[in-house]
Amino acid sequence: MKYFIIFFIYLSTFFNGFNCVVPPIDQYNCLLSFVSKYNITSLYSKLNATHYDFCLSFDCDSVTGFVNGFVVSNTASSGYNGSPIFPSDLQCCPYFIRISLNGFNVSKELIYNKFPQKVNDITYTFGNNQCYPIDQQLPDCLSFYYTCIFLSGTTIKMSYIQNISIFSLSGSYPYFDNDIIVNNSPLFLFQSYSNNFPNVSNFPNLIDFRITFDENFYLPSISNFSSIRSKTISITHNYNYLFPFYIDSNPYFSEISIFAKFEKPNSFFNLSSHGYKKMSLGNVGDQFNINGEIPIIPSPNSYHLINYGDFTTFPNLSLFNGEISISVSNLPVTLPVYIGKNQNIILANNRLKGTIDESWCNSLLIIRNNTLSGEIPSCFTCYFSDPLVFNFFSGNQFSNYNKSIGCPNFAPRFELLKNSSQQNFFRVTGTNIGYYPNYWLLNSNGYLYNYDVISMGYEYIVRFTPSYPSNPKYFNITFQHPQPSQTITYPVNKSLPTPSSLQITSNIYLFTGQFFSSYMGYTNQSVVIGGSNNCSIKNTTFFNMTCEFDSSTSSLSYPTIVDITNDNLLRRVIINPQIGNLNQVKCPNDCDDLNGSICDLTQGICFFLNCTYDCGAFGTCNNRTGVCDCNYNHQGQNCSLPFVQCPIGSNSIICSGDDNHCNNQTGVCVCDANHQGQSCSVPLKKCPIGLNSLVCSGGTNYCNNQTGICSCDSNLQGLDCSLPYKQCPIGVNSLVCSGDFNSCNNQTGLCKCDQNHQGNDCSIPFKQCPLGMDSLICSGGLNSCNNQTGVCNCEPNFQGSDCSIPFKQCPVGLDSLICSGGSSHCNNQTGACTCDFKYTTNDCSKPNQYISSVLPSNTTGGEASFNGWFGDIHSNLYLLIGNKQCSPITFNSSNEIKCIAPPGKGVYNIFINQNEIEYQLKDGYSYIELIGTCPNNCTNSNQGVCNTSNSQCSCINDYYSFDCSLKKNNNGGGGGNTGNNSTVDPSTGVTNITDSQVNFQIYFKNLFEIDFNGNIINKYSLKSNWTFNKTKDNQTNNIYKLEQTIQQSCQIISTIEEVSTSKEFSFAGSTFTLDAGSIKLTISISNYTYKSNLNTLQLQLISSVDDQNEESNCNTKESSTNEISSSSFKYIKISKDNRVLQGRFINKVLSDGRSTYLSTDIKSDGNTVIATLNLPHFVNQSIIDPDFSVLLDTDFKSECNSENNRKWLIPVAVIVPVVGVSCIGGIIYLIYIKKAIEIPLKLKLKKLSK
Repeated sequence: MKYFIIFFIYLSTFFNGFNCVVPPIDQYNCLLSFVSKYNITSLYSKLNATHYDFCLSFDCDSVTGFVNGFVVSNTASSGYNGSPIFPSDLQCCPYFIRISLNGFNVSKELIYNKFPQKVNDITYTFGNNQCYPIDQQLPDCLSFYYTCIFLSGTTIKMSYIQNISIFSLSGSYPYFDNDIIVNNSPLFLFQSYSNNFPNVSNFPNLIDFRITFDENFYLPSISNFSSIRSKTISITHNYNYLFPFYIDSNPYFSEISIFAKFEKPNSFFNLSSHGYKKMSLGNVGDQFNINGEIPIIPSPNSYHLINYGDFTTFPNLSLFNGEISISVSNLPVTLPVYIGKNQNIILANNRLKGTIDESWCNSLLIIRNNTLSGEIPSCFTCYFSDPLVFNFFSGNQFSNYNKSIGCPNFAPRFELLKNSSQQNFFRVTGTNIGYYPNYWLLNSNGYLYNYDVISMGYEYIVRFTPSYPSNPKYFNITFQHPQPSQTITYPVNKSLPTPSSLQITSNIYLFTGQFFSSYMGYTNQSVVIGGSNNCSIKNTTFFNMTCEFDSSTSSLSYPTIVDITNDNLLRRVIINPQIGNLNQVKCPNDCDDLNGSICDLTQGICFFLNCTYDCGAFGTCNNRTGVCDCNYNHQGQNCSLPFVQCPIGSNSIICSGDDNHCNNQTGVCVCDANHQGQSCSVPLKKCPIGLNSLVCSGGTNYCNNQTGICSCDSNLQGLDCSLPYKQCPIGVNSLVCSGDFNSCNNQTGLCKCDQNHQGNDCSIPFKQCPLGMDSLICSGGLNSCNNQTGVCNCEPNFQGSDCSIPFKQCPVGLDSLICSGGSSHCNNQTGACTCDFKYTTNDCSKPNQYISSVLPSNTTGGEASFNGWFGDIHSNLYLLIGNKQCSPITFNSSNEIKCIAPPGKGVYNIFINQNEIEYQLKDGYSYIELIGTCPNNCTNSNQGVCNTSNSQCSCINDYYSFDCSLKKNNNGGGGGNTGNNSTVDPSTGVTNITDSQVNFQIYFKNLFEIDFNGNIINKYSLKSNWTFNKTKDNQTNNIYKLEQTIQQSCQIISTIEEVSTSKEFSFAGSTFTLDAGSIKLTISISNYTYKSNLNTLQLQLISSVDDQNEESNCNTKESSTNEISSSSFKYIKISKDNRVLQGRFINKVLSDGRSTYLSTDIKSDGNTVIATLNLPHFVNQSIIDPDFSVLLDTDFKSECNSENNRKWLIPVAVIVPVVGVSCIGGIIYLIYIKKAIEIPLKLKLKKLSK
């Protein structure tokens, strides 16, 4: 114990030198044992020569080093040996709360294991490894992620996942069945691939529902969509099929995203009262519209995304008044005037034309990849320095699409609303102020916190993080865009302009100070020098102002008064106007605290000015200006004249300006010839002369002399009211003649309708019906045309858009549905149903049953299980094993029947009859022997002993072979062959195995589809059209892969693998070993489509030999074949010229993941053996697993005296393994066993290695 503590202290010190976390020694050893067992040590770097840094991958506690997360991700180069991982491999790390195994063979025991500690998160990603259906309740955990490619078509009960909060399944498309009664499941996130919508009405905590479907989606399950009460729903239909628009059936969601093509709707879907906030419709297809319109009345103020549609009418933005995105959806129309407000609008990748009206400045518009032209409004081009905004308008033909276009009219206005230690609030208005307030910065360090859009592009309320300016009377804003960036200073409150210095250069005056206009136009600013000389302002900022004097300042002298006006605020200063004089001495507090004073910038002194005239009783002297300030109703130098203000008119100007003038002693405006009214603000225009030389033709017509326009009575019109007027009828949308391209002749009162409308008010649509047979509209006869819809109304025996196609009603089946509904469909031209592959009869009402696997009883009888498809209707069901009834029926469902089998022995046909439909599975039932038998009873007791538990012989006394019939000798016999070479023809798939005397061929000849009566329905030749690839596995075994495709999508893969070291395999409960030097052949057939549910497949393998030369014939011996069976295996022995091929295969097949009996037919014809495998009908997967070896007979002689040794010939009988992925497939093992005493067999696949 002492030495252990010393060692542990040393080890801890050693690891601490690397500044990393290490697990306790017991958990470290646990991890080391785990990675060593599965040969994945290459995944981990080493801390030193002997210890691995496991905590880089496994989740270790930063303090204790305990393994909190058992996280392992396999790679292709890791060296993983493929062994399954069991719970016992993890139990030595008792504190982990997370499991993540990626790319491993995870045992079923681990998947369903309930650890003593609470494991929160479980992730199993199998890759191409075998995985298991979810067929029992999963362990309680917070989240469970399962990725498996072999579960499609299986059924998962919702009770299996009811104690999980987050469930995610991908890689396969199973069915989900809700078998839960209570509604207390914690499940709040459901994410899965699936073939149906599950009913989740009793999952009250569900807030996020995500599901993905493929082409096997069960359409009737759409009715379960309404049961989803999740606020967020995401649906993907990965299949080019038209679905009904079912979104309106669910009133619960707040956000929904669905990727699917929709059927043609008959009417608009009214979702206006639903209340959802976001709807994304991806890939809606070209049928989802009504007369080119989006067929949705949306929920107001919500976000909509719709793409890949076909719309010919611009969306009504008064309905779609939230954010909207319509992309890749045609829209071959002119972009209209914008009538909405404050929207983000995406109209990319359409066919919009025309120009962008200024009204769109009230939206954030993304309109790339259309056919628009003309000029882009400056509200957008000002921000082309931002690549994001610039890209919004790409892909059109605009005349000003240029990044460097600039922004001369950038005029933002900031008004401080609230200033606090938490936030600064501003109202922002102005011209071209943009769409992204987050580009603005307050006082160089105050960042935007958030903002409210009052009017998009025109007005915002913004909130900045706290910022403390150096002067609390003003603040500055930095604008990143438009570029170049600029900083503008704004006053907190309106203040008098305050010049602190003046620099005069020729006739240019440069003022420096504060509270000038922040930029040109921000305020109404003026400069008057010497009382009457205007100085034209050329440039201004908050701190500087430059103006230009019209003439030289030489006529002015000191002291000269300068008046600076900023809006209604006036500041006066005294200057010396002569060039070269300094005007830069600041007065104390700018003379603001001395009422009536004025600052002399040459001396920095505040002065009082005396008035020249006596201001009398109606005025007072302003000592700051030296001018009388008269009261409100007097004027003049001494305030002696009365003052009456004339009315304010247009543009807030007295008497409206222009040539009008004011007599301000009387207060009366004198208007020019073109104006009238008290303020001269009303224009004066003469109306035209009409009938009888009268203004506006006289009568009750009258003239508006403000506009010069005649107002005619109700029966007359025209500029001079000389034309008669008759009102045309009011039609659609309260428009005359219904608007659009219809026109009104208001002299006659008649509407002239365009080609698409009719009726006296053009309110009725007109559409021409199509021409059909004999060039007649709607094909004539009793068919009729509705020229308001352009749709033909066909008589009962015809159909089609032009009524030219005959119509026959298909029969009504289950639930009073035509052809029983579901995936069956009706050919209403012939009146015949095409049934879903699971149903039959003329109305598709009866199940088209089949058996895919059988779990038989033993020879004493008992319960037997038959799996496959049997439907939900079981009328007069009975089942025969041979000619004996399996009774009683103890259980039946759509995919399983259980009954009590009678006692028996051997193999029998299975007969099922229900719903007056018979089904037979040939040689489908094999009784399980209670005591196993060995092949040939191991020949005799001196040669071998039978193991009745596994039906295999244990040979003794130098005997070998599966039945112990061969014995080793000293003359070259009784062992493996020598000097063999193997080649594969990449185009034909023929495998040639040769020595100096023999050429041995194996190839797949045909694949047959067989009907119920044993007839060949389809035949596919496999001896051609292969493509080739060569790889190596992680044990440097050569792997050769041949591929070809039938039925367009059915893929056949043949794989040949050299086994370099002895390897153990398991199949259907049996274990066997392939020795070094063996060859394993694999064939897989995927995505096979049957003509009928009653059909099965047969795979035909050919083995043959031919002579290589005419040498010694000392081993010459005629060929013979032998077929021997045991309880669990079938054996084939074929002999020729003292060579022996023996084959062993299990009498079972895994069909759709279940073990069942396999029958094989073998036929020998001279030097050729044909092996035919009969596979039961299955949906997902079928696996068969034999093995083979080539041996030398006891009489074989390694050398002959004659020089003309005859070659050896072996007609080979091989039973083909089939492994189906989504349909069918298989594995072949062809094993060449080493010679017992002499040289081991060496295989070289020369041709494939080139």
